[in-house]
Amino acid sequence: MLPTQPVEVDIYVSTRCIGRAVADRYRHDLQVAGYGDGRKAFYYPFSKALIATAEPIDVRVCFADTNQLVPNGAFTLNAVVAGGDGSNPWNAGTPYDYSTLWLGSKPCRDHIYRAVSGNPDLHPLNYFIEKYIVPRGPAALKSCRALLLGASEGYMERELCKAGFTGEIISTDIADVALQRARAKSQAEGFSNIRHVVQDLNEPFGSTFGGEFDFIFAEGVLHHIANISQCLEECHRVLKPDGFMFALEFEGPFRFQLPDLQLQWINAALNAMPRGLRPLPDKHEPQFPASAKESSCIPVLVAKEEAIARMDPSEALTGPELKRLLPQVFNVVERTGFGGTLLSYMTCHFDFKRSNTDPYVARWLKVLMEIEHALIDTGILDDEFVFYVLKSRPGRQGLAK
Repeated sequence: MLPTQPVEVDIYVSTRCIGRAVADRYRHDLQVAGYGDGRKAFYYPFSKALIATAEPIDVRVCFADTNQLVPNGAFTLNAVVAGGDGSNPWNAGTPYDYSTLWLGSKPCRDHIYRAVSGNPDLHPLNYFIEKYIVPRGPAALKSCRALLLGASEGYMERELCKAGFTGEIISTDIADVALQRARAKSQAEGFSNIRHVVQDLNEPFGSTFGGEFDFIFAEGVLHHIANISQCLEECHRVLKPDGFMFALEFEGPFRFQLPDLQLQWINAALNAMPRGLRPLPDKHEPQFPASAKESSCIPVLVAKEEAIARMDPSEALTGPELKRLLPQVFNVVERTGFGGTLLSYMTCHFDFKRSNTDPYVARWLKVLMEIEHALIDTGILDDEFVFYVLKSRPGRQGLAK
């Protein structure tokens, strides 16, 4: 069989075949591992009834019309994780806490805002609103429609309304608990032009919301979508020819499987920090760097794919695909990278939260940021987080298989 030839697979639950899929989707890690051109991944939507059971489900994936397992084709589908019972970190009983992440640090946010908008006090979303939405004027905005993908706690919808957007807003997320909080907050602020809809973006949605949209918003959601090519085609289908799409996205490795070059630079940067800022049990001589022996005991390591999947089955699925597909599906009006290549992996290894109140910590964080910038500016590593403004491409053909 030729390396580029699509492969069909059968999906079994216990001894029963429940469906078939074509393994023709691209994954960068498969190409690196030598699986032809990397187009050997597939998407199969397990029914909600199936994953709602209380017991784990044994799944086998075999080459079509055979009993031969594909590599790594036997696994257990954990209904507790996949069923969305509150263990989903984005759908817990309280909003997700970003305070210990790089995105929760004011020095990092200032850099991101400045990189995208030129103003350290202007969020990329507000920059997009000011540049692409507000100029249409209040009268025009009454008839405009906006589609929000991955709306989560409702920040985007409320910022739109505060800026004078009075047209219809369809606010969607698969996280129903978070969406309920978004609805309550928006209603409490008196915004009545928002419709909240639970939507799995792996499923077709182009005909669900009744017509086209002037604006589409996607913040940190597209890299969670397994069926990403279909999702982007659906976005293009519902975006008006003169409309714009806003996206803030992760384009890094599949399930955070970092290459050695990147991993070594992450640890090298952390090793430049004073030992008092490292997660060491002994805090004596805090102004010295950690010894080689100490550093060898607290490195950043690459988590196994299975561990990432247990934390969030949808996490970091399609970063490389987004980087490849977005310019194919849309016309790129703006594209600005803002790093995260080192910093996003340093949670638990650097106290980002403390950098908001302690100038000493903030100053050393700026050293880490400068190392990351230098690596990206000189082409050693790439940005992993990127801001996009996109437009439709009239007359374009669909994505080639």
